[in-house]
Amino acid sequence: MRIYDNHSHTREYSLDGKQTFDELIADAEAAGLAGFMITEHYDKDLIDGIPHPRVSDYGAPAAPGEWIFPFGPVLERTQAAREQLRARGSELEILHGIEIGWLPYQNPGLWDWMAENGKDFDGIIAAVHCVDGRDIYYDRRSYEEGRKAAYGRYLDHAIDLLRADLDFDILGHFDYVERYAGFENPRMRYEEQAERLDELFRLLIAQGKSIEFNTRTRYRTLASSGIDIGAPDGAILRRYLELGGERVSLSSDCHEDHNVGRYFSDMIEWFRANGLRYLTHFKGRQAVFNSIE
Repeated sequence: MRIYDNHSHTREYSLDGKQTFDELIADAEAAGLAGFMITEHYDKDLIDGIPHPRVSDYGAPAAPGEWIFPFGPVLERTQAAREQLRARGSELEILHGIEIGWLPYQNPGLWDWMAENGKDFDGIIAAVHCVDGRDIYYDRRSYEEGRKAAYGRYLDHAIDLLRADLDFDILGHFDYVERYAGFENPRMRYEEQAERLDELFRLLIAQGKSIEFNTRTRYRTLASSGIDIGAPDGAILRRYLELGGERVSLSSDCHEDHNVGRYFSDMIEWFRANGLRYLTHFKGRQAVFNSIE
């Protein structure tokens, strides 16, 4: 099997990154991955969890504390690493990606700019980090009305992102709201959000975009509480497949060393048990499918 990790960060270009790019490469090789996509954060206008509209111009250097990176140096870093891997005979493939944090007022300006200036990316992740203008990592108000309301509001934002029909490949961590919720059992359940999840899935399928299953919530919860919450609700994946979904991307969302590819063996068994036959990654903005049977 050729397994790719589709979501990763480093401390050089993501403000919350802890690992170096060299550590990420070494860990990916040690994990036996076929490749990984480097996806540094691009949360335009976001500073300390608060959006500041047009705090910097598109393509300009980041404002102090802004969660963006310069495209040129990151591409050059990727290209140099690829050459070094080839020179020593490594088969590890490094894909060049980006994780864009979606804010509705940036439609279509940021995305029009990306269409002209982001042509070197192999894959683009779009992700919801802010709910009602607040980054839910920093701001707890989104959780005050309980899990059903909090999870529903998050999914509403993800649905709005998809309804905007923007140019990206992977919907990042559709269940991100679980990660910092603090509820006793944080896993999203299909039955709890069936109507919204069905709408999310139908939009993904119609637009040919991939849904990401992200293991970071599991290992972050284990580290903070000592509790292993296990795999996601299998009914979520089964319903996606039932509606005709085909594109599923597996990711660790690693920020620290030794987390790239984490829990992937468990997830592959979970995928198989729930009817998935292959995983999807992107190269040159084209979907590539790898069998897990």
